[in-house]
Amino acid sequence: MSSLQTSLLKTLSASGWLVRSDGSGISAEREELLSKWLFGKHSVSLRLELKLNDVSKTVTYSESAVEEKTGWLPPGRRVDPLIGMAEHEEARLSIEKQAKKFRWIFEEKVAVPALEIEK
Repeated sequence: MSSLQTSLLKTLSASGWLVRSDGSGISAEREELLSKWLFGKHSVSLRLELKLNDVSKTVTYSESAVEEKTGWLPPGRRVDPLIGMAEHEEARLSIEKQAKKFRWIFEEKVAVPALEIEK
């Protein structure tokens, strides 16, 4: 495990992400509760993947978000799903900063659009 990988694990864990690691990368998950009401909720599950290549000293970053609504939204209530995406941006900036600090190349895959799931 590289020192960059160790540093990223500590940073993401301290920021409230549920982190898993294998020999070549890191995956992290976090759920942001956007709104809750008597018979339901509105949340966004955030996921990010990091692939670390020790030979080329490259970090490849990808992210996804899944929006979930359960129950009926009360009349007049509206929730902006982009609120949870601020957590992704904060994590991405932190990862990019650490990669540069350790003199690694930071690459970002094109983000996948948020999906909406209604139950």
